[in-house]
Amino acid sequence: MKVNVVGDSLVDISFGLPRQFIHRYQQAAKIELPFGEKLSTESYTITPGGSGANVAIGLTRAGFSVSFYTGLADDVFGNYLERSLKQEKVGLITEPGGDQTPLSVILRVGGERTIITGRNHGSSFPNPLPDEHWLHLGPLHGQTEPFFASVLSHQVRSGQELSLNPSIESLEERGRSLMTLLRSVSILVVNLHEALTLTRLPHRTVPAEVIQAAKRLGPQIVCLTDGERGAYVTDGNLILQAQALITKHERLDATGAGDGFTTGFLAAYLTNRDELAGEQLLRAALAAGVANSAAVVNEIGGQAGLLSLEDMAEDGNHVKIKVVT
Repeated sequence: MKVNVVGDSLVDISFGLPRQFIHRYQQAAKIELPFGEKLSTESYTITPGGSGANVAIGLTRAGFSVSFYTGLADDVFGNYLERSLKQEKVGLITEPGGDQTPLSVILRVGGERTIITGRNHGSSFPNPLPDEHWLHLGPLHGQTEPFFASVLSHQVRSGQELSLNPSIESLEERGRSLMTLLRSVSILVVNLHEALTLTRLPHRTVPAEVIQAAKRLGPQIVCLTDGERGAYVTDGNLILQAQALITKHERLDATGAGDGFTTGFLAAYLTNRDELAGEQLLRAALAAGVANSAAVVNEIGGQAGLLSLEDMAEDGNHVKIKVVT
């Protein structure tokens, strides 16, 4: 089975910080760093990343043939990303990626993290889009509205099924093309903050109400992730909630957890939809998404922990799922 993935590639530079830098402010945990000092970290890693790249590699490990459309700069980091993608046997279709590769500096404390991303240019948008097989659009940055308009025209013409994980910038803008495209989306994946931004509901709205509001905007299926509190999915007929999978391993790094969920959900959904339907299909896909996400946070970076389809299914047997009433 083949999937086309459109998204960004970047390099993650991750620093592990001691817990002394965590402080609480108004019931929220904050990382506080002093000005004017030189600080030493416990460790650091440099890894390939980017939501699009994470999903492309994850689907490849799950046994899919993947064509990945991304922008790569002609610099040392861009060459590093190209090598890592080819080593994973991802089918790479590159667009000009500007003069410098985007970088993310990740500050990790106790398994959670704050990410600072630097971009000197917006995302690269493929033209033309592939006509065949499933299309997944990861978070894109810059002037996305014209691209979403072209995707909408392409989808109307081709009837191609697509999944969407939009960037927070696109959701804040809520452009006409994006809002129209949502009616043609087969699977929408957002975290709770993104869903609240999209639906414009109050911050304290419970996830079940948020996912229902997102479903009313038109996607066939909506997935909502909520960190250590688990994930939800709805097709409009029912809402399923899965608890986060607690493993015997330490939670090291939440970077890429959402991409791991997206990968697992898509892999299980596309693999099982010819044999399963309705609640059974949603349960299988939700369990695989949660299992894959749990494996990702047990490793540093968004790619090291990505599972095979068989391992997702095995670990997914331990995911607890219930119907939300």
